Amino acid sequence: MASFDLKPWLQAAHPLREPRGMLEAQRAARLGAVGLMAHAAAGVVLIGWMGVNPQAAMALATPELENMAGGAVALELVMPVAAVFAAIFTLLVYGLIAALQWTKMTRFIPMAALILTGWGAFMNVAAILTGGMAEVAPSPVPVWLVAVDWVATAILVVLSGAALKGAVYLRRLKAAR
Repeated sequence: MASFDLKPWLQAAHPLREPRGMLEAQRAARLGAVGLMAHAAAGVVLIGWMGVNPQAAMALATPELENMAGGAVALELVMPVAAVFAAIFTLLVYGLIAALQWTKMTRFIPMAALILTGWGAFMNVAAILTGGMAEVAPSPVPVWLVAVDWVATAILVVLSGAALKGAVYLRRLKAAR
C-alpha cells in the first residue's frame, strides 16, 4: 500500500511561493478545494449551533424579533429543521464548487473566494469602527465558535492564495504549449 506524503502538499500550500513545476501547481490549485471544504465545515458548525440555540439565533437576526409575541415559539419550532436544511445546502454548494476547483483547477474560484472573504472582513471592521454592531453587542455567539470561524477563514485565505498561484502557473504552462 502506498503511503501518503504530506510534505509536497504543504509546500504547495505556500501562497507566496511560485510553484516549482506542473505537479506542484496542480497540488496548489487543488488546495483551494480543501480550503473551501474547511470553511464549509466551520459554517456547518455555526449553523448547528444556531439550530440548537434558537434564542441566540433570534437575537442575532434582529432584536425586534426577540420581543415579538409568538416569535420565540415559532423560531424554536422552525430553527432546528431550518438548520438541518441550511447545513445540507451549505455542504452541497461548497462541495460542488470544491469539486469544480479540484477537477478544473480554475483561477476564478480562488479569486472569488479571496474577494468575498476580503469584502466580508472589510465590512466587519467597518461595522465595528462605525458602531454599526453596537446594537447586537455583546454577541450571543460563543468565543470558541468565533475562533473556529476565524481559523477556517484564515485557512481559506491561505489555500485560496496558493490555489490562485497554482492556477495562474498552470495557465502559463498551457499558453506556452
